[in-house]
Amino acid sequence: DELARLQAEAEAEAQRLKETRRGIKAVAGSTLGLETERAELAHQVRAVTQRIGHCKERLERQKEQHGAKEEDARAALSLAERQWGELSEERERHERQQDDSELALRELRDKHLYARMEHEAVAARLQQLQQKLSLQVRAYHQTVLSAMGSASESTQGLAAQGVAC
Repeated sequence: DELARLQAEAEAEAQRLKETRRGIKAVAGSTLGLETERAELAHQVRAVTQRIGHCKERLERQKEQHGAKEEDARAALSLAERQWGELSEERERHERQQDDSELALRELRDKHLYARMEHEAVAARLQQLQQKLSLQVRAYHQTVLSAMGSASESTQGLAAQGVAC
């Protein structure tokens, strides 16, 4: 915007310079009073020429500054794009790690569930065996007690017969 305004101002000043020069040429052939006007117009031409020079200098400085800013912006854009790429790669790597971790966690949970089911099955089997053993021990004890009772009766009977003999 500043460049366009300066360029338009320079063109307007150049147009005024042309008009002033035309005026000087028209007046040059006139009388002494016109000579004063010509001197004034010459002064105006110098002033306009000087302003045009200043405008051109400002325009060049603006172009240089714009070029430097554009170069800085391109460098910043390049850096931002590179950082974006690095962050994208890192995010993808983390997503892959998370997927791997979730898979490993599912596998561990499945193994844990399977081990717990096996443990429960073994515990149930052990409980069944314990109950069976308990029944067998009771039956054995009853058999032993019964045999001891029979033996005691036999011993008492023999003792009674041996005492009577």
